[in-house]
Formats: sequence, structure tokens, C-alpha cells
Amino acid sequence: MRFAALTLICAVAMMSVASCSFIESNQDSNSESSVSNVQSPDEEAAANEAVGAQEATQQQAAEAPSAGDEGTTPDEGAAADEADAGAETGGGQDDAEQLAAMVNGTPIPLGEFQRQAFDTQRFYVEQGVDPNSEEGQKQLLYLRRQVLNDMINQVLVESAASDLGITASDEELEQRLQMYYDKYGTGEELESALEERGTTLEQIKAMERSQIIGQKMMMDVITKDVPTTARFVHARHILCNSREDCEAALARIEAGEAFEDVAREVSQDAASAELGGDLDWITIGMLPSQQLEQEIFKVPVGGRSPVVLTDFGYHIIEVLDEDDARELSEEQRYTLREKAYIDWLAEQRAASDIEIYIEDLKNLE
Repeated sequence: MRFAALTLICAVAMMSVASCSFIESNQDSNSESSVSNVQSPDEEAAANEAVGAQEATQQQAAEAPSAGDEGTTPDEGAAADEADAGAETGGGQDDAEQLAAMVNGTPIPLGEFQRQAFDTQRFYVEQGVDPNSEEGQKQLLYLRRQVLNDMINQVLVESAASDLGITASDEELEQRLQMYYDKYGTGEELESALEERGTTLEQIKAMERSQIIGQKMMMDVITKDVPTTARFVHARHILCNSREDCEAALARIEAGEAFEDVAREVSQDAASAELGGDLDWITIGMLPSQQLEQEIFKVPVGGRSPVVLTDFGYHIIEVLDEDDARELSEEQRYTLREKAYIDWLAEQRAASDIEIYIEDLKNLE
């Protein structure tokens, strides 16, 4: 199951997968009617029941006593639960006021987290995730973690936006809402259509406002320095699991065998091996390994590296050509913007005070 369903802009807006997908479907003026994608009441009820059962199991696991508490009586357990709830939420607060997390003093309400987590998990159950299987349970736990991560990111983005005076005006919001009016009507007609899809107008307004702010932060702050041109090199490589394998491959090349033939036979990078090791034109920030990029850009044009080690394994690298001012494609700029966003978030998180109160999500990665 592929979980990279959110676009970069939706990730910045920090919406649940289900909510973001709903918004994107409405932004596509050429999309077909969503009637064919609407589940029957029985199918939707089954999905809700499955996710509800999974959430109950996760909640029980999160609240279960530790081995040292096996002798706790029901009354003692209830008292302990009440005390824990009070400690986590600052005292005798109602359940609706309990917290999922705190980010630099900004609370993330438990109820809102539960709503977004439920919507997201239900979306994937509807797409085929089996909540009764071990693998399905792992996937749904991953999704809960991702939802909380996204909500934490939302606080960081909106806090930075507030510091910079970046907001979403009422006029900008109204322009975004117009697509809903055009598709579903207004008033009770709109409220009914949104209710059928598990959301409300207020939630849509909040998500659209977050998306506007997220887009402004993305384009005007976080990725504003992403260039339109960059230094590129045309490179190819052979990836090996051991130094000995790469030394043997290098000896064959030095003895006269074609690099591409050896790459097809030896390289453990399946995607490039089929192309004779060709990585195409690349620039800094394009590859998943920064160490590999650094090694590639050390090699002169027409040159070949010795066996080098990166976080991916052992490599032989050749650089075929270079272009000091090659224009970046939209896809390449998107990749660089995404990397800039991830790096920005990492910096923000490292400098932030983040407390997570949900037991099974405390060790977020």
C-alpha cells in the first residue's frame, strides 16, 4: 500500500489524507462526478466499524497497565486513568479538552487528532487495507503516527507564518470556497453534501485557510531560494553490497569491458542497472543519498572514481558530461522544493519543545 497520497501542498497544509483528497477532487474542474466513488451505506458502515474496532484496540493497548501494574484493581485503575488524564491535560478538564500533543505551548486537542486519524484510517480501509490483519494494523498505526506528525507540522508552519505576518484573507478564502458552491450549491444543500462526505463547512474553511497559508509559506519563504537553473552532471554508477564485489567489477572495466555491460550484470541498483548504470542528469538535492551526490560531484568529467562507500553501499562512479547552468524541469524543482521543506521542518522540530501525550505514539520518527 502506498502512503504517499498527499501532494506537497497538502502536506504543508497538514490535512488528513481523506480530507486532502476530498479537497483536491473538488479543485479538479475536469474531474468526473464523484457519485461512482461513493460507497454504499453498508460498505461505509463496514469501514467505519472496522476502523472503530482497530482504534479501540489501539486505545486499549495505549492505556493497558504495565507488567508492574498487574495487581491493580479496576477501581485503582480507573483512579490512575483519571489522574493520568488530569496530568496530561493540566487538571480536571473534560475529555474534549484533553491533548494529543503540545508544540511550543500550543495544544493539539485530542478530539481533533482522533477525528483526523479516524478519517484517514477509514479512507485507507476503503482503499483495501485490512484492519484485521497484522500488516493492516501496522499500516493503520503508521497512519495515526503520520496524522499526528502532520498536525505538529501544521503548528510549526502556522506559527512561523504568524511570526512573519502571513495570513489568509477572507477574500482569498471565499475564492477557494467558490468551487464548493459551484459544485454543491449553498446553504442547506452544501451542508448536506459535505455531511455525506464526513465533513462540515467549518472544517472545510479551516482546511482551506491552512492550505492558503501553507502555500504562501512554501512559495514565499521555505522554497523561495530554489533556483530555476543549476549545475548538472550526467553520471552513471555501479552499486555493490561489498567492497570486494565492486573491486572485481572495477577490475573488469579496467581490463576493457564496457561499463554499461558490467553495470547490467553486477549493479544492485535495479532501476539504473537496466540502463547500464545511467543516473541521467542530476544536481545536488536530486538523489536520496547526499553522500552519493557528494561523491559524484567529486569526479571530473570523463573520469571514474575508485570504489567509494556511501550510506547506500559501495559504488563505482563515472561522470560523462556537465552543464553549469542547466534549466530545472518542473519535476526537478518540485523535488528540490520538497527537500527544502523537509529540511526546514527538521530545523523547526530541532528547535522546538514538542510533547506527545498519546502513549503508543510517543516515539514518533
